[in-house]
Amino acid sequence: MAFATAIAEANATTANDAIVFATPQTINLGGTELGIFNNGSLTINGLNGLTISGNNASRVFLIN
Repeated sequence: MAFATAIAEANATTANDAIVFATPQTINLGGTELGIFNNGSLTINGLNGLTISGNNASRVFLIN
């Protein structure tokens, strides 16, 4: 599942959610920040080496 899709699914519920990455990786966003508007909590867990980059084109997260 794509990272943006996982955040969209978490935003669609009021439950507490977690996104877990099993391997170190770099996620480069395509110039659009990811909005987090979950009514519960959202935890993003990853191993050392997880990087989320706006690629010098955008912020990474917009948290409401």
